[in-house]
Amino acid sequence: MQTDDFINLMESIVSSMPGMVYVHDINGKIILVNEAVTTIMGYTEEELLSMSLFEIDKEIDSSILLANWKKLQNNEELTLEAKNTTKDGRLLDVQIKIKAIKYHGQDYFLAIVNDISELKRLEQDFKSNEDLLNTILYSSPNGMIYQKADGAILKWNKEAERVFGLSEEEIAGQTSTSFPWKTYKEDNTLFEGHEHPSMVTIQTGKPSYNTTMKVVRSDESYSWILVNTNPIFDNNNVVKGVIISFN
Repeated sequence: MQTDDFINLMESIVSSMPGMVYVHDINGKIILVNEAVTTIMGYTEEELLSMSLFEIDKEIDSSILLANWKKLQNNEELTLEAKNTTKDGRLLDVQIKIKAIKYHGQDYFLAIVNDISELKRLEQDFKSNEDLLNTILYSSPNGMIYQKADGAILKWNKEAERVFGLSEEEIAGQTSTSFPWKTYKEDNTLFEGHEHPSMVTIQTGKPSYNTTMKVVRSDESYSWILVNTNPIFDNNNVVKGVIISFN
């Protein structure tokens, strides 16, 4: 197969692949792109074929390309994250899957690139929201607990430690019914696991307010508390957890 035949074959393969696809040589010279690259990056095909990878990913250089090539000699695929610059100057967060290609002694990279900018934004939003949740939870004078939809307890504050008699480290990952305390209703009948206000909120997606509960600790001492619960929803409006507050 001649070089032109190889390029024609690669063009056919690349054009049929989803997402952005680049083929470039070990020096970063772009030799092939698909239509998704021109659509998302804003460059024409002619412009891209006159460019090097270093003009799109300004955080890499020839030494990094060489290091990546060496890694690919022992691995079928290399996955990494980077920032790519569009023609209008926007920075895209991207995930890149790279494979090594050799033809007639010439080294090429096949790079499949996915725009993950929205995913990164959601991750940052989640971190910001989690930071806010931690600030509220740990600074509140009331008892506060964060419980996942599967019932596992992720966080609880100092007042929760005092009321239940266990530290956050001791309770982390456990459920509201898996430790040696008992909880009773106002009429002194036992709360069954599925009756706990937090579990009802997880099942129904509805908040609850001012549920009277008696917490009997392992040493038989007890506290009466008023419990409120509020659901936390994910982006698909599915309950992913519940905030429990009490005093």
